[in-house]
Amino acid sequence: MEMIKAFESGTLKKSQIAKLYNIPLTTLIQLLSNKEKIIAAYTKTNGTMMRIRSGAYGDVDHALYEWYNDMRNSGVELNRVNLQKQAAAIARARGHKDDIK
Repeated sequence: MEMIKAFESGTLKKSQIAKLYNIPLTTLIQLLSNKEKIIAAYTKTNGTMMRIRSGAYGDVDHALYEWYNDMRNSGVELNRVNLQKQAAAIARARGHKDDIK
């Protein structure tokens, strides 16, 4: 966030910001091109975000999370095996290969 703020302030050039944070200019450009995503994730996590990660099958992740919440709200105890089986079933139903692990 500090790099984005530095860029948006307009006081430093991209190359100066990259040198200041000791990162390649191409990395800074990539961060700035995704700044809306970064700002949204940072805001959503109240500034505790360290890294943005997303799975290969975002639709499966979302559906699995919804299923998980439903099961937990129903009092069902879940474990890793249950989650893996459900993830594979959701992936198959959505037409993905069954390589969910």
